[in-house]
Amino acid sequence: MWTFADDKFREMILYIAGLSQDDLKFGKVKLHKLLYYSDFEAYRKLGASISGVEYVNNTNGPMAKNLDRTIQGLEYNRSLDVEEVPRAQSLRPAQVLRPRRPAEMSMFSEAEVAIMDEVVRKYRRYNGTQISDLVHEEPGWRLTEYGETIPYQTAWLAPTKVTPAKLQFARELAEKNGVLG
Repeated sequence: MWTFADDKFREMILYIAGLSQDDLKFGKVKLHKLLYYSDFEAYRKLGASISGVEYVNNTNGPMAKNLDRTIQGLEYNRSLDVEEVPRAQSLRPAQVLRPRRPAEMSMFSEAEVAIMDEVVRKYRRYNGTQISDLVHEEPGWRLTEYGETIPYQTAWLAPTKVTPAKLQFARELAEKNGVLG
């Protein structure tokens, strides 16, 4: 099990949003995926996620369970603005996060900052739809059903194309070992 660190999650949002200010493809959908990739990469490399937030399986890929509440708190405290920005390829405007203050970096280790930096850099060229499509190949998303929590332990599974037989075997193994509910 993990421990959710609300303050760290809040600063993680501000940090990633700050790094993404010049990314014209950045919005709330992409933020969900950048947070997911950062937390799961940290779990894979460091043995613990950065924020401890719970991610759930959603149609568009993993979603941070507390993101909307945390963003509302950041807006209320005047640490963040959320703008509706029209996008040419989308019928709905993107929700773009604009930090009003820098993230408090003292709560992050150097390794955690390096992971967030790398994730933002690695996925910069993707828009929300593209990164959602990409994350659908992640074993954690594929092993869970809509609305289920994605276990951090799935970070250790190879992110390759999975056959239906391998997916069923992995699900049975995960359930047997108590990784999935």
